[in-house]
Amino acid sequence: MSAEGEERPIIIVKKKGHGGHGHHGGSWKVAIADLMTAMMALFMVLWLIGQSPKTRSSVGAYFRDPMGLAGGGNTENSTGPHSGGASFHSGGNTAINPEMGFTAGRVDLETGMAKLGRPDLLELSRARERLAQALMALRMDTWSRHVELTSVDEGLRIEVQDDFQDSLFVSGSTKINPKAESVLIAIAEELGALPNRVVIEGHTDAAPTGKRSRVSNWEISTQRANSARRFLLAHGLRRDQVSEVRGYASQRLRLWHEPDNPRNRRISVLVLLERGAKKVGHGDPKQAHPLLERLQNLDYRNQSLGNELELAPGGTVLPAVPPDGGSIAGPTPAVPGEAGPDDSK
Repeated sequence: MSAEGEERPIIIVKKKGHGGHGHHGGSWKVAIADLMTAMMALFMVLWLIGQSPKTRSSVGAYFRDPMGLAGGGNTENSTGPHSGGASFHSGGNTAINPEMGFTAGRVDLETGMAKLGRPDLLELSRARERLAQALMALRMDTWSRHVELTSVDEGLRIEVQDDFQDSLFVSGSTKINPKAESVLIAIAEELGALPNRVVIEGHTDAAPTGKRSRVSNWEISTQRANSARRFLLAHGLRRDQVSEVRGYASQRLRLWHEPDNPRNRRISVLVLLERGAKKVGHGDPKQAHPLLERLQNLDYRNQSLGNELELAPGGTVLPAVPPDGGSIAGPTPAVPGEAGPDDSK
């Protein structure tokens, strides 16, 4: 056969295909995010420079009062049955009123409160700001993170709560933990400069007391609230400011889904606005309970009435001596460190 008649061998060439380019990392995203943040801050500064003093004041009021205490718009507190309020940590809603000097998306506090005739709101807002600054100054103190400021319908609620590591009171007693004293002193000094009345409340968790204990959570919460009252009075709070001392035991838990959580153990100081004072019975004296008015008109030399009636907390009239001849309540135990009604002793 000739060479031309020979078959040529078949050559198969295989080429490997190349897909898309490999991953080169996402560092560029971080860089562009930083650039956009810097540009936004720059434009914000340039915008503020070109605004009127009133607008700049409104923007400053927003950062001074992010919770909007003066606005009056409250949100439901999801951690307990307290009055609706905006948490110091979560922010709050502000009511928009065109007559309150509303500019740049927020309320000018000083102008708005002056127009509404509510200097008490403005003063309480300033007090909260000063208290927040005082707590920030104590940031090295671990107890400063245990304080929460909340706007409520009655005014401002200040709560000092326990956690798993720290306790406001020495275990099993009404003695205040020395480590928490600096925070309570800061609160007392700030509240003492205000004209507002206050209500001091004690709360416990739902853990039952020991079987051998003769006191319940009711006594513990009430006695600890009274111990906090004495401490605050000794460090700046005025005697005429204390409106009530309450003990709620475990009836108003912060964490209802965790009734034994130590954060439920707390002391609450409610700083009352004028309308809040009326709600707790310290407003117009003409609105006093009718029974109290009748007692004031009686001849106090007639002691027989005192043997027949006893006014229970909440205004309920109970007989001083039960029909079976027993005792309704034993004598009030003496509080350590307090000789009597006069706290000066």
